Amino acid sequence: MTTECSYAKPCTVLLVEDNLEHAELAIYALRKAREAAFEVEHVDQLSAALARLARGGIDVALIDLSLPDSNGMETFQAIRAAAPGVPIVVFTGMEDEKFVLEMMHQGAQDYLLKHEVEPRLLARSLRFAIERQRNAALEECIQKLPAAERILIQQRYQGAADIEELIQTCGMSRRTLFRTLQRIRRLLHDCINQRVAAESP
Repeated sequence: MTTECSYAKPCTVLLVEDNLEHAELAIYALRKAREAAFEVEHVDQLSAALARLARGGIDVALIDLSLPDSNGMETFQAIRAAAPGVPIVVFTGMEDEKFVLEMMHQGAQDYLLKHEVEPRLLARSLRFAIERQRNAALEECIQKLPAAERILIQQRYQGAADIEELIQTCGMSRRTLFRTLQRIRRLLHDCINQRVAAESP
């Protein structure tokens, strides 16, 4: 499962790039980022990327698709299959809108053009990719809850401005409401842990 990036808790980035100049550009940009701290692990082939992902501990992958041992969609699909819980940001020199949209449709969280990379943009892209992946996992777990509890969550976090309004809307006593919310929290916690275990190499 991905985690939040901060200086207190750096995120581990798997950089998959065979062009040393481009790799150094990305590493430099992340070192200069002010928004958060990143620990970068660099590999230059798909086989090495898959081996590293198999050990776990990667928060986000920044990948070039054209590698010595793989190319294009094949690269993306292999990394996606190896670690479905790791968000992927495509690092590309191609300005092919159709191809980019296909990558996003296949599950990429974002893409960056190599010639446009700068510290703030790269850091933001990786952080947002992690956040979107976390939200997707949470949403998947919420959908597994009974309908009444899904509605309660929507009212709690989208509709009701405060607890008193939520109590009135749901027609529950304060005690019942808190017990229900605690139960939902436990269910979501268990669901996400199970999802992490299933996605771990």
